[in-house]
Amino acid sequence: MTPSGNPSGAPLEPDTRIDPGGSQPTPVLTVRDLRVGTAHTEILHGLNLTINGGERVGLIGESGSGKSITCLSAMGLLPDNLSTGGSIRLAGIEENLLEMPEAALAPLRGSRMSMVFQEPMTALNPLQR
Repeated sequence: MTPSGNPSGAPLEPDTRIDPGGSQPTPVLTVRDLRVGTAHTEILHGLNLTINGGERVGLIGESGSGKSITCLSAMGLLPDNLSTGGSIRLAGIEENLLEMPEAALAPLRGSRMSMVFQEPMTALNPLQR
């Protein structure tokens, strides 16, 4: 997730602000008690995660551990048959991303947040510029 745009679509510089004390980076993405499930089964159980400005984060885990579900939740791209709980906050956005309508999330994708999908042969090409 990168803070690099605004609702009008004009690009902004990355958000590099720090706290008033000058010692802690500002969280860019904060996930609290993220829960995802179907009508009968909870498939992601209370995930907490904070990504600060300037950090690069990779989610690593075995197949079925919830990596994709976590990222798809933040991006607002979960299938309609899954429900969510908890909160996902993006710096500069007042609302919980989990509660925002598609019309509000769509302009954020690509300008304020993005994800690298799982297909390693196409997603991570060291020769591509």
